[in-house]
Amino acid sequence: MKAEILALMSAILDSGIIEKGPYVRQLAAAFQAMCGAPHPGVPCDSGTDALKIALEALGIGPGDEVIVPELSFMSTVSAVHELGATPVFADILPDGSYTLDPQAAEAALTGRTAAIIPVHLFGLPVDAQAFVRLQERYGLPIIGDAAQAHGAEYCGKRVGNLGFTFEVFSLAAVKNVGGWRFGGIVLHRDPEIAPTLQQLVDLGRSPGESYLHSRHGFRANMDEMNAGIILLQLPHLDEWNAAREQIAARYDEALMPFAPAIQPPTRFVDRRSAWWQYAIGCQTPQLRDRLHRYLRSYGVESVHYPCILSEQPAIQRGRRPYRVTSNEQAKDAVARQLLLPIYPELIPEQQEYVLTCIRSFFEQGYHRSPLLDA
Repeated sequence: MKAEILALMSAILDSGIIEKGPYVRQLAAAFQAMCGAPHPGVPCDSGTDALKIALEALGIGPGDEVIVPELSFMSTVSAVHELGATPVFADILPDGSYTLDPQAAEAALTGRTAAIIPVHLFGLPVDAQAFVRLQERYGLPIIGDAAQAHGAEYCGKRVGNLGFTFEVFSLAAVKNVGGWRFGGIVLHRDPEIAPTLQQLVDLGRSPGESYLHSRHGFRANMDEMNAGIILLQLPHLDEWNAAREQIAARYDEALMPFAPAIQPPTRFVDRRSAWWQYAIGCQTPQLRDRLHRYLRSYGVESVHYPCILSEQPAIQRGRRPYRVTSNEQAKDAVARQLLLPIYPELIPEQQEYVLTCIRSFFEQGYHRSPLLDA
């Protein structure tokens, strides 16, 4: 899309409008339409800020607790800590979804719980109905972290329209759709909260004012170039996600013969993944580490989360409060999980190379050899 992006940048430079312009407004409406959400979104400059804006809009701060999953990217917990609240870590489900267990979240509730943040990890939606029931039963806001789930579906509904108080997306360059660097957007169900969100994104400015600030906010406006680049990509999202699905299906079929040593991702009849990542499960941590080293030695960039969130050095060595309630399933998952390359531009020959390397790993007996353990 280089030619289209360069033409867009030229038009924006000629307009002289670099923020608070038409592309940001168009993106808000286009993202609403893509998700089937009830109201336009509020673009911002990162998915992390999108989480912070949602938390701040709810008035969450010191003394409050926010339940988060033990398996997620660091932004999920850092947004909570940055507002002075206490993250409470709860376990994931044992069903292969890698998503927050609604029962574990409910068991972690206290009188100080102010919100729950379930994460649609690797592109697969959480059990949204279970979290909507918690939202209704306890009057607790649910903030859906959809940083990895652009275009994913649950029971026929797109992520972004699952009934949560807020649903927030990252629009970083590495996501299914993203800008030239970072970006984010906040979707909401309450039309009366929109002005607050707009102020929070814009340093708390009063509407129509440049130097009058009626509340504290964040320096989190999305710029016009970022919004324009994302707008160029949105019409291609379904096509790109379909390409990801085709790669995932090819991987599934090719990897089945190696079960139970490695297990393809679990499929759910009520959900459609956006396939931001393709996460296989290995039978043991030792097997995962051997396969990981083997693939990377042949130029296949497999990756995995190094630890659960509560064991991140920044969490354990820091001076900010946190609480752990359960994490057995998350610890097991992070020890055996491996992410294989998946993106729309991964051509068939490259896909076959990945699979050939995995076949060779097993055919040559490296899955049993300790030589790769060093």
